[in-house]
Amino acid sequence: MKPLNIIIVNRMMGTLFGGGENFDLNLAQALAQQGHHVRFVIGKSYRSIARMPKEANNFDVIYAPFFYTAWMEDKVRGYGFFSKVLASLVINFDYRSFELSAYSKLRKDAWADVYYVCGLPLLGAALNAKAPTMVRWPGIPSKVSRRFLNWYDANMAGGDVYPRISGMCKKIFKIDPGVDVDFFAPAKAKSLKNTVDFLFVGRMSRIKNVSFLLEGFACAAAERKNIRLHLVGSGDEKAGLLNLAKKLRLDAVVTFYPHAYKKDLLKLYQMADVFTIVSTYDNFPNVVLEAMACELPVIGTSVGGIPTQIQEGENGFLISSNDVDALKEKLIYFADNKAKIDEMGIAARKFVEDTFKWEVVAKKVEEEFRALIKERV
Repeated sequence: MKPLNIIIVNRMMGTLFGGGENFDLNLAQALAQQGHHVRFVIGKSYRSIARMPKEANNFDVIYAPFFYTAWMEDKVRGYGFFSKVLASLVINFDYRSFELSAYSKLRKDAWADVYYVCGLPLLGAALNAKAPTMVRWPGIPSKVSRRFLNWYDANMAGGDVYPRISGMCKKIFKIDPGVDVDFFAPAKAKSLKNTVDFLFVGRMSRIKNVSFLLEGFACAAAERKNIRLHLVGSGDEKAGLLNLAKKLRLDAVVTFYPHAYKKDLLKLYQMADVFTIVSTYDNFPNVVLEAMACELPVIGTSVGGIPTQIQEGENGFLISSNDVDALKEKLIYFADNKAKIDEMGIAARKFVEDTFKWEVVAKKVEEEFRALIKERV
């Protein structure tokens, strides 16, 4: 079959590289390996927190300047009516400025066979007039965005988002992320050490709830001197989290790292013993699959799509969000049961090997793209 020309539009990839951006870059790499041609349109703002990794340089990239104001949303959001209105204005100004900028870059485009847009329905609707367009939803669409779910050819979602919006869409297909199990793998020889190392990887944002992780870890560290916590990522909450770690007197047992990707991230997974993710909401975090591929059991909150990734007692444990006692209990459990870490880690890798591979994900996406193109003929 003729290779496809695919344009992937991702607003945040040039500003704050997170799970959604990781999904799109991995998908692009898998599609390219199958012979397709991929270009990116990404946002370029005055504020850069964690720029895209060098692997993105393997693709043609078109930069669309925009006003990144979303970082202010949590700062202005409160419980009053006016604070909620202000927060809505802040985030919508951000989205609309990028959509206008991206469309101006693509207005005369005649190269793409299909457009793939991350979470921007108005841009999807505009591009749909030019070529078949699919919008992927990394999170639950806002009430405003839901009005436009059927203004373009198709939607794509996975994890917890798919069942929440499937009834609103005329056309939607389910897709969960994959993981490169050849790259993300355990170290060939584990180093001998006296500590049990817990790891978090993700954006330092309010929804990731890292402050709760620090509080629970402080309680466990008061009773077990052999545990360490490693926090990897960037974001607007990081300065406050550094201060909280000092306030809790965790300087000697908690280490902060900048955003990491691929080789640097693999080293951290291979150094760790247990992965932690304690978000107040998370759709279907890629980092859980990457950690499991490296034979790390997972402690995760029972929110969003995380319960579909963790098999209770087999490859990890689920806890309630903000339940400090439950978090402390699981941290201490692993601190006292190193044999269980190995046993559950092996089960975790088998789970992702049997279920999630990027080449399978890319093939499914290609089939959907071709179906959309065929409908236009």
